[in-house]
Amino acid sequence: MSTYHQLTLEERYHIYGLKRAGYNITTIAKELKRHKSTISRELKRNIKSRGWRPLLAHSQAIVRRSSKAKTRISHDSWKLVIHYLKQHWSPEQINGRIKLNHKRAGIYETRGKFSSAPSIDDRPSIVEDRIRIGDWELDTVVGKPSNSNSSLVSIVERTSRIARFIKVNNRKADIVSSVIIEQLKLLNRPVHSLTSDNGKEFSKYKTISKELDTGFYFAHPYSS
Repeated sequence: MSTYHQLTLEERYHIYGLKRAGYNITTIAKELKRHKSTISRELKRNIKSRGWRPLLAHSQAIVRRSSKAKTRISHDSWKLVIHYLKQHWSPEQINGRIKLNHKRAGIYETRGKFSSAPSIDDRPSIVEDRIRIGDWELDTVVGKPSNSNSSLVSIVERTSRIARFIKVNNRKADIVSSVIIEQLKLLNRPVHSLTSDNGKEFSKYKTISKELDTGFYFAHPYSS
């Protein structure tokens, strides 16, 4: 009798990429060698107001496993989970740290430091309507722990779902910004807006915005 294994963060990012590319649940399940009910349950169980996102889904799964008691998870604990995932901690390590801290926030490097940067709240409402080509979402996908320096830069157009995934040796802001600028210029498609999370790798957002002559917006801190 086979044993069920929880989805890994890498698998959730794989689901994210395939879903963005337009593949259905059956195809995604075959690609990951998982039962389609596992994929379907994952996409329904962990969806939030801004859709299903792999990092948030993984953090929710970890919190469910780490808290057997029906205790409300504090906002600070959510921040800890997301932070340690970005630092390549395993679910077991995160679980142990949350228990050690009694679900109180510990010392961590804060995400969302760009307090003066344009917020997603300032983004034109037409972006949400998905009725034009040229509104792009940016993200980075962390590699396996054994090769934690390597990452993928994800560039996805919201309406057409045109996507580019570019491997980089690290997530330094100058490298990430150069890749984004180069790829969007090569695509030769409209660039009306860019939206990313609050990762430090996007700290060169002013350079990107200037080079591509477009607005750059940040999601709310600790939100996908």
